[in-house]
Amino acid sequence: MNTISRDKSIDWLKGLAIFLVVMGHELQWCTFHLEPGQLLANGNTGLVQQWISSFHMPLLFFLSGFLIGWKKQTEKPTWSALGRNILRKMQTILLPGVTWMLVKHFIMGGWYIEWFLKVLFVIFVLFSCVRFISQRLHWHLFVEVVVHFVLFCTLMVFAHTMKGTPLYEHLCLRSIGGYYPYLVLGCFFAARGWNKLWLEKDWVYTISLLLFIVSYGLYYWKWFDASWAVYIMPYIIAFSIILTL
Repeated sequence: MNTISRDKSIDWLKGLAIFLVVMGHELQWCTFHLEPGQLLANGNTGLVQQWISSFHMPLLFFLSGFLIGWKKQTEKPTWSALGRNILRKMQTILLPGVTWMLVKHFIMGGWYIEWFLKVLFVIFVLFSCVRFISQRLHWHLFVEVVVHFVLFCTLMVFAHTMKGTPLYEHLCLRSIGGYYPYLVLGCFFAARGWNKLWLEKDWVYTISLLLFIVSYGLYYWKWFDASWAVYIMPYIIAFSIILTL
């Protein structure tokens, strides 16, 4: 019987990301009556809380994309295959979300699905469509990267224009655009073997760790006064710590 080898390092990273999500939410609701900038300050102002928030969700989306790219695709890029793939994600992402929504409704009231599940499903559908078209048209890697980048920019602009509307809140448009690059990069790392090509080199760890320390310090203590840095620095911080991990 054929068996598929399991990369336990991915399980460790998933466990770490889940632990950080729980820890981050716990710190968010705790109050220690300390001043902002200390290790454990009130709510989102603590250094530990902001450190966790800088990469724990990007890491989860990166790992989701990595698992997509790691699985060998055996089906031909047909419309029916795309539909089956999306249907499977509806069963594994939306169905548990709807079930948990019903449970919470009878306990606490309200009708809402966890934002993470909604965002993950929408990002998966968008990514699957781009990947499907790329395979059908035999796009070069550069073309596919450009299309993903254009889609990312479009999502961010659309989220900005819809800010303050019910659609913005219910669909978590800012999160869809913000986390889209992490899933794409995770899939590329696994599908194209970038993890073996780059991450087995010791100097990558050194550079990525130093980049994380410097960029996080600049961002947290606000040692810059440029509007572009507010949007760019979080991605540099998250990507550098993901490469390090």
